[in-house]
Amino acid sequence: MNSDHSGTTDFLSVVVRLLGLLMLIVGLYVGIKVIFEAWNLYDEPQRIERFADAIEQGSHLDSLLTSFTEKAPSNEANDEQTWQPKK
Repeated sequence: MNSDHSGTTDFLSVVVRLLGLLMLIVGLYVGIKVIFEAWNLYDEPQRIERFADAIEQGSHLDSLLTSFTEKAPSNEANDEQTWQPKK
């Protein structure tokens, strides 16, 4: 019975180590790709605008921020007045 437990433990240990090694390799690959992309953007600054446009088209972040700021009152406009709830 002890040998079954030891065999299962050894197998799980190998699986966990292989998964950890795989995650490490994937993380290093992604990190290297990010560094190379950042360096390419540094070398070619005109790509930053295209890169930003591609991100905005995919995330629609500008439209989300615009709708959020239209709903919230401006702090600059309310500096002289105190905020009062609607009745």
